[in-house]
Amino acid sequence: FRIIMSAAPPLNVSASSTVLVDGQCALCSAFARFVAANDTRDKFYLETQQSDEGTRLLAATNMPIDLSTIVLVECVDQQTNGERTRPAYRAYTKSTAVLRILRGLGGMWALLYVFVLVPAVVRDACYALVAKYRLVVFGKNDVCQLPTPVLRKRMARKRPPPHASLLE
Repeated sequence: FRIIMSAAPPLNVSASSTVLVDGQCALCSAFARFVAANDTRDKFYLETQQSDEGTRLLAATNMPIDLSTIVLVECVDQQTNGERTRPAYRAYTKSTAVLRILRGLGGMWALLYVFVLVPAVVRDACYALVAKYRLVVFGKNDVCQLPTPVLRKRMARKRPPPHASLLE
């Protein structure tokens, strides 16, 4: 479980976050399609860690490319004396990233966030077990699969500021 902050503690979390997955993992691709289909508030952007934009986003948040974990990057608006300053970014990995994504989807999925009460070391051990065998059990995408129209729309949209400023 790693949290990286690039500025002071947040006061107000922005409406958009980026989910970075292993683009060759069938389980990860299925999770990305699940997020796209259930994100009715258009909160999440989806990228692969291997893409140009994904690697730039990882570098900008001081995260290594680690295909054994999902990465969630949240933009946090900063306010000082009532005025906005430069946004900060938080990166979450493994089970914490998954639980925050489910909470962000809202509805019944948000109820699963209760598992955050389980110690991270226990949650991440379970996550690591799935990650270790995911390619054996679920397979690997040898050929780039065309995403569904919903996922294609989600991947093609541009990030509005302040997220876009992180990649500049």
